[in-house]
Amino acid sequence: FAMKPLSFSVFLTLALSAAVAQADAGRFQFVYGDVAVTHADGRRTVPNKGDRLEVGDVVATGAMAQTQLVMNDGGLIAMRPDSRMRIEVFRFTGKADGSEQGVFGLLQGGFRAITGLIGRVNNDNYKIRTATATIGIRGTDHEALCIAPPAPGETPIGPPGTYDKVNLGKTYLETPSGRLELAGNQVGFVPAVVNAAPV
Repeated sequence: FAMKPLSFSVFLTLALSAAVAQADAGRFQFVYGDVAVTHADGRRTVPNKGDRLEVGDVVATGAMAQTQLVMNDGGLIAMRPDSRMRIEVFRFTGKADGSEQGVFGLLQGGFRAITGLIGRVNNDNYKIRTATATIGIRGTDHEALCIAPPAPGETPIGPPGTYDKVNLGKTYLETPSGRLELAGNQVGFVPAVVNAAPV
């Protein structure tokens, strides 16, 4: 069966549009100071308000910088200074159909997150991963922080590890050694030790 050139062109355009839509995760709502994005293909760009975010992007803020991200499901992420976060997985078709998923890698520093539709409807599919723990949510407003072990000569801002503070709703901290449920006004901590239990 030979596809007509015009039909193939339309098909290719639709396929590319679908791929772009699938990779699209959100946009920058606010950018202040030294903020950069490293894309999955290795390109590094400086974002402006309104610029799009894609799966695989690593967003980094400098020592005096901040940025706010609005995800496609309506979730909000406000990144703190000196932080790095990767959008590992983000799928949202515009409605809760069971395929939605959001997974974020917090590599350094912290952010405040107010979850969108994914976290409210299918919260088992929304997670934040750090080097030592997984943070899961139950529809919430929370603040995650990852303090890396210091390099020689550095002084960390606190004990290295993963922290999570719940402002509203519930979260949990999980490692191979256990799971800790957190409610409003509680803070959980996992030290930067392999398989440490959350406290």
